[in-house]
Amino acid sequence: MSESANEEKLRNRFIVRFLVVGMLAYPVLMLVGYGLDWIGTPNVFSPFYKLYMIVSFLLSPGAILMMDAEHWREILVMLPFVIVVNALWYAFLGLTVWYIREFLRLRASS
Repeated sequence: MSESANEEKLRNRFIVRFLVVGMLAYPVLMLVGYGLDWIGTPNVFSPFYKLYMIVSFLLSPGAILMMDAEHWREILVMLPFVIVVNALWYAFLGLTVWYIREFLRLRASS
């Protein structure tokens, strides 16, 4: 196997891992949110809740699509779209990280 084919295989594996993490990010955040709601009604003015919302939107840009979903039927309809948006976002981030790494590697070797 040539070096470029091996490098391409490594890149694809790296991006697929980011894609899988992106697919799981919103359902995990959603379960954490329901878990926090189960503990008690969240105070929307508390710093912890604000921090949770900021982290949720940074880790899951598809969460914006779910802001209008109030009932479980709407959530079930929107969840596949959110998962795809997040997976594509994380794949894009993975590709960006890969090429930044390659740029820094080439710069350090020259």
